[in-house]
Amino acid sequence: MKKIKNIFILLLTISCFMSCDDWLEINPETNVELADQLSTAEGFKEMLNGVYIGMAQENLYGHHLMYGDIEFLAQNYYRDSNPFINFAFTNGSVISRADGYWGDLYNVIANINLILDNIDANSDLFNEGDYALLKGEALALRAFLHFDAFRLFGEPYVVASTSGNAQIPYANTAILKRHLHLGAEELFKRIFEDLDAAEALLLANDPIVEAYSGDLFDPDQRLYHFNYYAVQALKARAYLTMGDMPNAAMYAQAVLDNLNFSWATQLDFTGTGSGRKDRLLFNELVSALNVSNLELIAGRGIFDGDTYPTLVGDYNGIRRIYDVTVIETVIVDPCLPFGFSCEREETTEVDGPGIFDLRYLNQFGREESSGELANTEKYLQSSNVVTDAYNLYKIVPLIRISEMLLIAAEAQVNTDLQASKDLLDDLKTRRQVELTDYAQVATDNGITEAKVVLNEIHKEFRKETYAEGQTFFMYKRLNLLEIPAGNDLQENVTMETDNYILPLPQDERELGNR
Repeated sequence: MKKIKNIFILLLTISCFMSCDDWLEINPETNVELADQLSTAEGFKEMLNGVYIGMAQENLYGHHLMYGDIEFLAQNYYRDSNPFINFAFTNGSVISRADGYWGDLYNVIANINLILDNIDANSDLFNEGDYALLKGEALALRAFLHFDAFRLFGEPYVVASTSGNAQIPYANTAILKRHLHLGAEELFKRIFEDLDAAEALLLANDPIVEAYSGDLFDPDQRLYHFNYYAVQALKARAYLTMGDMPNAAMYAQAVLDNLNFSWATQLDFTGTGSGRKDRLLFNELVSALNVSNLELIAGRGIFDGDTYPTLVGDYNGIRRIYDVTVIETVIVDPCLPFGFSCEREETTEVDGPGIFDLRYLNQFGREESSGELANTEKYLQSSNVVTDAYNLYKIVPLIRISEMLLIAAEAQVNTDLQASKDLLDDLKTRRQVELTDYAQVATDNGITEAKVVLNEIHKEFRKETYAEGQTFFMYKRLNLLEIPAGNDLQENVTMETDNYILPLPQDERELGNR
C-alpha cells in the first residue's frame, strides 16, 4: 500500500492540472520513474490503484463529497454556523474548500489521463482481457469524475442546456495545456464518448459479466472497481440529469435486471452485534470505494458505538425526513359539551408511514446528552470483527441498486405511471414503509397522481442516499426553488440557482467567462 501511495504522489507531481503560469519542469529522475511505471502491466495496475486512492482522499469521496460538506448543502445535517448549510459561497473557508475539490478532482483525472495516454502504445504488455479491463475502467472513471465536477461547479443542467454558458473543462490528455471550458452539450457528448467506449471494453472482459481471461486483477473484487454495471448506472444518472427519460429508464432497468445482487432483509439491518449489522447494505451496492483511514477521517468515531462529531443531524429533522411522525390538522369543538359551538383547527403529531422504517431504526442513534441531535450510524462498524469477508467500516458507496430502481421509477412517471408505482412500492415494502394511497393524496391536495408519485420518489431517494453525497445533486438536477430543511425550525429553505453552483477557482472563473 505504501508503494502505491508513493506512486500516486509521484503522478500528482508530474501531472497536476495547472494554471497557465504553472508549467512544470520535469527532471530526468522523474522521467525515469514514470518510464519504469509504464514498462510493465503491473505498473499500469498500480497507477490505476493510485487513482482509487486519490478518489478516497478527504477532499473527495473519502469525506467531503460523500458524507461531509455536500450533506450540509443538502440540509441533511444541522449546524447553523456551518457556511455550507447557509450557501455562503463567498466565505473564505468555502472558497478554499471548493478550490480543494476542484484541484483534487482534476489531479485524479490527470493521473487517469497518464494511463490512457500511454496504454495503447504499451498494449503488448498485457493479456488482452487485462488491457481492455484496465482501459475500460480508466475511461469510465474519467467520465465519472468530470460528471461530478459538472454537478458541483456547473449550472443545473436544465439551465446549462439553454444558457450557452461555458461550464467546466473536459481534460482528455495528461499533456500540460489549458483545457477550455465547454458548454453542457459538448461536455456531455464527451462524457458519453468515454462511457460508450468503456461499456464496450468491459462488456466482453469484466469478470462481473463474463468469465475472466486475465491474470492482473482479482475477479472477486469488482465491487471496488468501476465495473461494467457501474458504467451503465452512471449512464442512467447522466441521462436522468439531461432529462432523457427513455435512456435513463433503459440503463437503470438493465442494471436491475442483470447485476447479481440481493436486497437487504431485516436481519441484515439488525444482525447480531454491531460488527454484524450491515447498516451500509453492502449487497445492494453497484460500486464502492475503499477508504483505508475512514475511521480517522470521519472523526475517530466510526468504531465500537462511538458517535461521529462530524455526522450529526437534527433529531426531529431526521424523523421528518423518514416520515416517522407527521403533523395532522384536525377540527375540534371543545364547546359542544356546553351546548354551543367554538370550532377551531388544531395540529397534532401522529405516527407516520415511516414509523417502522428499517433505515431510520438502524442507521441513526439519538445523541444522549441533549436528545436533540441524531448521529448518523450508516458507516458504524465494530473494529474487532475479523471474520467478515469484507471490511464494512472501510467502504463508501459510489452507486447503489436502489438508486437504479428510483431512476427507473422517475423516468416512467409520465409514460407508465403504474410501473413507477410498482417500483416505488417495492422499495417501500422492503424498507417497511407504509404504502401511500397516491390517488387519495392527489385528490386531497389538488395535484396529479403523477406528481404525488414523483414527490414520493424524491423523498425515498433522500432516505436511501443519506450521508452518501447524492441528495444535493438531486435538488440541483430539479433546480428546485425550495428544498426541505434539515431541522425542526423551518419546513423549507428557499433556493436560487446560484445556491447550486460552487465557486470556481479564480483563474478558472476568468477562463470560463463567469
